[in-house]
Amino acid sequence: MYAGSDKAHQAAALKFVNFMTSAQAQETIALKNSTLPTRSDAYTAQVKADPGIAGYQGVLAAAQPRPALPEYSSLWVPLDTELAKVAGGKESLDKGLGNAELAISELLDGFGK
Repeated sequence: MYAGSDKAHQAAALKFVNFMTSAQAQETIALKNSTLPTRSDAYTAQVKADPGIAGYQGVLAAAQPRPALPEYSSLWVPLDTELAKVAGGKESLDKGLGNAELAISELLDGFGK
């Protein structure tokens, strides 16, 4: 929302933001795009049954927000390196992910399963 807008445009922008972040809108967006809703109350039975969303249900309970690090991009390097090895058939998926986890754990205190 542009702070320099007049009151009418600010009110319209707020109305739009409220609509887009409502449970109903989040449910509709999730079903149309197979994306995860940002609101827990948007996880209706229909949303949970969507094949593009259902696979994430098992990991959501254990999910943690990523750390706020200025050097966050450095965490992708181990994953990128290992992914290339896995895709090229040089390593198994389990070995590649294990190697990436080990490398990332060296960058982050307290990182682990």
